[in-house]
Amino acid sequence: MLKEGTRYKRNLTIAFVELGSSGERTMAAGPPVDLDMSGEEYAKALAGGIEITRDAMLDAKTMRVRVVALDRNSELAGTVTVAVDRTQ
Repeated sequence: MLKEGTRYKRNLTIAFVELGSSGERTMAAGPPVDLDMSGEEYAKALAGGIEITRDAMLDAKTMRVRVVALDRNSELAGTVTVAVDRTQ
């Protein structure tokens, strides 16, 4: 995060990779996420993380989704893969 005065700021690029049962992959770019936090919010984020929610239309064959977050300024990236609950 970049500290600008008393604020902590960062812009993240988000992408979604749909993973099908046969190993097929489809990637879709999501909207950018602009973070702008006070010192207190930044401290809470360091301790407990940041929740970012997005709705996405998934292919019926998608079993898992890998979410990729990229910070273009630092070239650092993080990913998490989540199972898709098809019982609902």
